[in-house]
Amino acid sequence: MGQSEILFNETISRVKAKLNTIGDIDIVIGIPFYNEGDTLKNVISVAKQSLMTNKRKLILCVGDPAGREALEIIRQNFASEVVSFLMPPGANGRGYSIRAIFELAHFFKSDVVLLEADLVSRGEYGIKPDWVDRMANPIFEDYHMSVASFKRHVFEDIVGNILVAPLIAALYETKFRDPLSGVFAISHDLVGELCTRFDQNRELLGGYGINPWLITTALKLNKKVCEVNLGAKLSPVSDGKRYVVTKEMLKALFECIRRDEDLWLKDSKIIKAPDIFETEQDDVPLKVCCNYKEYLDLFLEGMCHYDNLLQKVLSQEVLMYMENMTKPYGTSDYSPDTWAKIAYGFILTHNFSPQISQEDLIESFFAIFNGMVASLIRQSEKIKNAFGETDVYIEDIISSHIEDIYKKTVVAFIKNKSHFLKAWRQKAEASTPALTLLDYLEFIPGVPIVLPKTLYGRHNREVATSKVFKRLQKKYNDAFISFIKTINLEENASSREIGKRLTKFMEELEHTIDSLCPGDLYSLEGTREVVNHIFKIFPHNKVLAVKWQVLRKLLQEYPPGNLILRMGFKSLRELLDKMDEREILTLATFTEDKDYFDRIFYWLKDNLRTDSFEEVELLPMVVDRTNFNGYRELREISDLNRLTARIPVMNLGKGMGGNYPKLRYFTRIAKSIIEAEHFSGLWRNYARERKEVGRKFVNSILGHYGKAMFSAHHIFENWHHRELVSRLETIADNLREMNRESDAQNIDTMIKGYGLSLVLNDGTFMPCSAWTWASFSFKGGDGIPTPLFLHVERDWFNHDLLEEIYKEMGYNPDEILEQVFKYISQGYESIDLAKVLLGVKPYREEVVIQEFDYWPKAKDLKRYSDVPILMPIKEHWWESRYVLNTAALRIKDKVYLLYRAFGDDEISRIGLAITDGYRIIERLKDPIFVPELKEEKKGCEDPRTVIINDEIFMLYTAYDGVVAQIASASISVEDFLNKRFDRWKRRGLAFPGLWDKDAILFPEKIDGKYVIYHRIEPSIWIAYSDELAFPWPRSGHKIIMGPRSGMMWDSLKIGAGAQPIKTRYGWLLIYHGVDQDMVYRLGVMLADLKDPGRLLYRSPNPTLSPKTQYEIGRKDEYWVPNVVFTCGAVPAEDKEILDVDDEILVYYGASDTYICLATGTVGDMIPEQVRESIINRK
Repeated sequence: MGQSEILFNETISRVKAKLNTIGDIDIVIGIPFYNEGDTLKNVISVAKQSLMTNKRKLILCVGDPAGREALEIIRQNFASEVVSFLMPPGANGRGYSIRAIFELAHFFKSDVVLLEADLVSRGEYGIKPDWVDRMANPIFEDYHMSVASFKRHVFEDIVGNILVAPLIAALYETKFRDPLSGVFAISHDLVGELCTRFDQNRELLGGYGINPWLITTALKLNKKVCEVNLGAKLSPVSDGKRYVVTKEMLKALFECIRRDEDLWLKDSKIIKAPDIFETEQDDVPLKVCCNYKEYLDLFLEGMCHYDNLLQKVLSQEVLMYMENMTKPYGTSDYSPDTWAKIAYGFILTHNFSPQISQEDLIESFFAIFNGMVASLIRQSEKIKNAFGETDVYIEDIISSHIEDIYKKTVVAFIKNKSHFLKAWRQKAEASTPALTLLDYLEFIPGVPIVLPKTLYGRHNREVATSKVFKRLQKKYNDAFISFIKTINLEENASSREIGKRLTKFMEELEHTIDSLCPGDLYSLEGTREVVNHIFKIFPHNKVLAVKWQVLRKLLQEYPPGNLILRMGFKSLRELLDKMDEREILTLATFTEDKDYFDRIFYWLKDNLRTDSFEEVELLPMVVDRTNFNGYRELREISDLNRLTARIPVMNLGKGMGGNYPKLRYFTRIAKSIIEAEHFSGLWRNYARERKEVGRKFVNSILGHYGKAMFSAHHIFENWHHRELVSRLETIADNLREMNRESDAQNIDTMIKGYGLSLVLNDGTFMPCSAWTWASFSFKGGDGIPTPLFLHVERDWFNHDLLEEIYKEMGYNPDEILEQVFKYISQGYESIDLAKVLLGVKPYREEVVIQEFDYWPKAKDLKRYSDVPILMPIKEHWWESRYVLNTAALRIKDKVYLLYRAFGDDEISRIGLAITDGYRIIERLKDPIFVPELKEEKKGCEDPRTVIINDEIFMLYTAYDGVVAQIASASISVEDFLNKRFDRWKRRGLAFPGLWDKDAILFPEKIDGKYVIYHRIEPSIWIAYSDELAFPWPRSGHKIIMGPRSGMMWDSLKIGAGAQPIKTRYGWLLIYHGVDQDMVYRLGVMLADLKDPGRLLYRSPNPTLSPKTQYEIGRKDEYWVPNVVFTCGAVPAEDKEILDVDDEILVYYGASDTYICLATGTVGDMIPEQVRESIINRK
């Protein structure tokens, strides 16, 4: 958190503490001030006389540190009638003052009217009490924002008329007459959203940039906005202030446009005007006199100073137009069309030319703006000269002419929008990387978290998502190790030992819960006894629920017919004689259909008001299974149950319950209690907010469950579980007071394991949550819960990850739940918070979710020899230090090794050794492929080869010392065998400019397309092309495999290894994986023959790990110790499709220093169980 945020938060906290005794407030009248002591007193007096009906108001004045005299005036004249304070230096300015007003209004759940401190009254004109009333009235109805529209002199707000209004009309498709009025009314709902969004943009909004930001943000959020006519403003702006205001406004407006590109790029071509409240006023605005020479001089000075910059930004046509403007009484009048082109040009430069100083860009644009103002003034003077100054109507004629120009300017911006959009898309496409750099992050097996590799937060702070993920993963690793020590296991315990001990612990915990909550869950009375004990020991509070009178009226309109029949009654009256309204509606969830609930929700939406709620005891409701056979043991607090303050629970049937029935009932009911309290808190806020109570209430109780990892629903669910853990601590403390230490320790251990999980080094996913074990067993699962049942662990980790990333971006993670509550009230519980909070934009690339399975182990590869087959030759300068990572190519009875060599000059080249597969027959003394291009000046690395149509295609890594890229080259088989290596043809880079490695090409077309695997760290990607040409197409890229989580051998990153080998069962590939200790190992993956993006098998174990002295190596003697790494593997015999007993030769680099050989059969690498499954599918 930056210093300004700290200062701001400290100030607001102090003020909130002082205001804590104030009761409910309906509306805050906020007045940000600088040092306008001469006018502020009158503005406050007007505010005091406004809203004299039944609205509870608070007048709040927030000032700049320079406003000490004004603050003294407020306190002398109004004392405690007005809340007033100054913002501290470092968190000051108009924007910060408004943010403080918003924050305090949000504290009171109140609406806001924003006034300006320099508003004046002159007789019956200017600011008056009904201005405040008229601004607030639309907000009291169903508008989210009202914007004041003042009657102005034509030259009073030129920047609004020729820039802000036209841009908002063209891009946001809404025509405002006075977007920079500075006077607003805002509903409490929107106030809360603006608070959060301000924090994400505060560096631009501390000053006057907040005015266009307020309007564009409301439009972006699709809020209902209106304009209110208020007559003449009568508040002249000094030239010095105008400069500051305009400059800060321009910066914010340009940033808003950048922020909202997804909105205005849609280009619906429908321009609307906001609703307008109140008729025109007959006020006469202040006359504004503009000095043509002053504006012209500012223009000329800027043109001279920023000439070089303007040459880069503007077209020759525009530059010529401006050249004419510089001449005394030049021929260039104000041109709306040219001005629109200039504005759009600067917006494009601002977004796509980061090398140009943004400060210089704004200053040069402001200079041109001054020139445009000068040309407008000159045109008005021409009219005056033509008609003569004595003409009584001259001012009206000039006003009419200038207003017509303003209208034409709006039209010009709208007309030029299509050209602007086209240029924007072209520049965006040109500046967009070939691929979106995505991180494949996996915590739960088979459930990838995919995020951009880099996110940008406050002050454009860069956040590397993988670093945050790894840091959090380590925290979970450490917590898991600590947990297994708590249950008396060693750190290196096997998965079998951990699973066995966890099973034992769950049995012990079941016994503890049973002793705390005795009773027979298989009988009605016994279940009632258990539930009553749970309610007795689990801390809980009263909840807010719909009043029983409202529920009765609801039931009378919509009687639950099926329930009445099920219970053996003839009418609702008979049913009401036997049970209360809450019980009836709770039971209706078991018997009524969807149409019944739809009708009820519509009724609630229309009829609930702020006084429709009451505080009641939350009670269980035990339901006899014999009356409602076929239903689960208990239903969640959902739909109607949320409004009845009843938790329905069923007794168990024969054969139900699993191994931990008491634990299941305890955790489920405890979470239901917390859910009821949390929803009660939401409804309490809705009642305080007073607006659209029924709609928000219904939105909250209906399910809107999204699939997104970071959906608001998932975060909300995890919040319930976190609170559950907090209350378990109270239970443990109570048990200790009762001298039940053993049971207290079991609850402590339950707390420590809740939400915790880890993938062990053999691939076993080990959850530690009591909820998960009890739920899995209850639903018929046996043994360790599988990933399909790990919602608690998934949501817990994802919630932590979201908070950590958000905090790393420079924001307050406490805001996340506030946003969740807001989206629930809007019916958007399914919204993806990664998009709205982290700024993750849709990407073209896809992620293939592979079918998860507990695959059997592959057998280890066998080392052919304990010594390398290829070593550096000291006498060869180009390969004197290291030889490694060789491609392998079988041509008839020989295997050709195209290996990477590193020599005295520290540049990688490619050498050639010819073998019979096992022994070197010939080794060339010179490299066969050397760096030629600037992209590979530091080396040609890690080649991989295949033969297609008698042509050898080689993909390799081109490295220039900074960026590693995939490059391609080819040579005919004939030229290669005849050693005509000067005939290598470079075919280009696969993805120019993209850091990318470990690429392999499939040796044949599949479904009519060429296929490539490549590695954008940390994952393996697949891409297709109709032609074998480079660059490779940018579309259709998919992540097919990423690193596994936890303690797995490939948990940090993976990459393609040897070229694909065709077998009877699929495409066999040896790939490499790296763990958290940076140890490189080899494993096996098998892809579908017809769909190489689909994995059929992935070895849970490494098939080759560093073991020998050449593989383990020693620091300073070996290039990279603890590495086995392959780029080439071939069949031991020349065969097109391999079968189970066929042998494969795998050539690998050892410690990046030597080349070694290992072997294995197809059957070794693809376990029998996998082979049989594939054959059976066929």
